[in-house]
Amino acid sequence: MSKLHRTIAAAVLIGLSAAGLTACSSSSTPGAAEESACTPSKGKVTLTYWSWISQGLDKVVASFNASHPDITVKVNTIVGGEAYQDYYNSFKAGKSPDLGMIEYDRIPEFRAADRLRDISACKPVAGLKDRVLPFSYDQVTLGTDAVYATPTDVGTLGLYYRRDLFKQYGLAEPTTWAEFEADAEKLKAANPKIKMASLTPQDVSTVNGLMWQAGARPFSYEGDSFALDMKSATMTKVADYWQRMIDEKLIDTSAPPFSPALYAAWNKGTIASYIGPSWMSFILQQSAAGTSGKWGVLPLPAWSEGERGGGSWGGAATSVFKGSKHPYEAAVFANWLSTSPEANTILFGGGGQSASTKWATSGAYDKPFPFFGGQPVSQVFDRSAKETSPSFQWAPDQTNVNGYLQDALAGAFTGSSTIKEAFAATQQKAVADLKSQSIPVVEKQAAP
Repeated sequence: MSKLHRTIAAAVLIGLSAAGLTACSSSSTPGAAEESACTPSKGKVTLTYWSWISQGLDKVVASFNASHPDITVKVNTIVGGEAYQDYYNSFKAGKSPDLGMIEYDRIPEFRAADRLRDISACKPVAGLKDRVLPFSYDQVTLGTDAVYATPTDVGTLGLYYRRDLFKQYGLAEPTTWAEFEADAEKLKAANPKIKMASLTPQDVSTVNGLMWQAGARPFSYEGDSFALDMKSATMTKVADYWQRMIDEKLIDTSAPPFSPALYAAWNKGTIASYIGPSWMSFILQQSAAGTSGKWGVLPLPAWSEGERGGGSWGGAATSVFKGSKHPYEAAVFANWLSTSPEANTILFGGGGQSASTKWATSGAYDKPFPFFGGQPVSQVFDRSAKETSPSFQWAPDQTNVNGYLQDALAGAFTGSSTIKEAFAATQQKAVADLKSQSIPVVEKQAAP
């Protein structure tokens, strides 16, 4: 563990202890020597796995148990929005599960709290890098030689768009953000009641994905310090573009994600496109069923003609917690869940985006979707996944950073500030937060 990660871990552990959520548990916590060994347990083993997957997980676990007679996995379904508190409560009670589902942007937090087992020495995950999407692998290794989880699914971004509205108003399928803006202007001139897309302060995850796609790297680990770079030229480019879209009233700013307002806009056809991850297709089909056949999916527009690049929102991995007494068998299940054709067929046979490279070449993404006019939309997201840079990282307190950003963005949508200023304010608060925890921070400034 680097000096930086030791410092972060100590700071987070102090914070957890102060909150009554100590990282200690009654289960034995393996040390470095045990982690490097990772040998099979003797006899039959029972593992506990916590996940918020609601569709097909029982079948997945039953399939695994049937094909692994010496390992029995018992699943506990937890509520997505309450999952992390449930995990910390289990740590406090000394009843941590062996494995758990964790979103990529929360892995640094759990790593900093010293709750994740490095399973890189476990034989079942040998060669994992070659079995999963490159960017997903870096999300679970945090740019180190350790492996803190196995990637399960990803949520690369695409542009959902109303084919009928684009045709009606003569809009081009945009390949660049400049073309996207031109479409928005054309649409406003023809029918100001229809907006090109939607964006609100609550769309922090989308904004993070747009930073990623543009090539910005607001969070990074540099030697013994954590660096915040939210004032870079690339960040400013993203900020200025979307500020212009807001100021010119080219986008809807009143429909937050997962809101009745957004679903009403989808159904009424008052939003012509939506920037969203692959898994949003399920929500779109459920919440706007009456618009079936009118939608399509495009890759995110590029910043320059011919440029390639993707971004991501969401997706999760399977981590082995330090309290597990059977890390080898836990690694067997984690690897199987992420990469086996059996698990992928059950979890992603009806859609969704697996982190497995083998699944991507299985023909599964050739499936046409009637809701999208017969388009095999998974191919679009697969292309985005392959174009998504592995170098994007998350802060050790990403939950706090996201909260700061959402609060700061509010002014940019009311005219009292700008997105560029929101990025700067977020950096300032994040730096103060980390320094208060004695975490070494480098605050980068905008180029003159």
